[in-house]
Amino acid sequence: MFKNIVVPFDGSDHALAAFHLAQEFAAAEPDAKIHVIEIENAAYIDPSSTSDEGIPVGGVPVEMIDYDTYRKIMKSRVEKIRHEAEEDLGPDYNKDGNVDIEIVISASAPGKSIVEFAEKKGADLIIMGRRGLGAFRGMIGSVSMSVLHEAEIPVLTVK
Repeated sequence: MFKNIVVPFDGSDHALAAFHLAQEFAAAEPDAKIHVIEIENAAYIDPSSTSDEGIPVGGVPVEMIDYDTYRKIMKSRVEKIRHEAEEDLGPDYNKDGNVDIEIVISASAPGKSIVEFAEKKGADLIIMGRRGLGAFRGMIGSVSMSVLHEAEIPVLTVK
């Protein structure tokens, strides 16, 4: 039924539950693909970041950092986030060879970035955690709410 599933991931229990449900959906379709996406803010610079010369740049506005330093910092960050996502998903996360993990560095709001990513991939379903790491207990998260309002395809929230 669904062959192209996007799973926004932030390491929360709800996001992990969404991923496991996506695996169940994908198991029913031989050609199904799961796109795990993690959205990162383009303007965030890790406080421990340094330039090639060893000069601390954490906390410095992104506009004041030269492009090569910014690019190096983002590349390192993407590798770290991908590694953490792979650990969070578990050693067998890609046992069927149908899972891609993509880290998107975006200046847009996370909900909008998720919807744009799903459209770009031609997704037919978004499965996501009802709330992420920063949401209030018992309430639907703001990112989930944004995706529910903006997406033109079915969105399934999981807790």
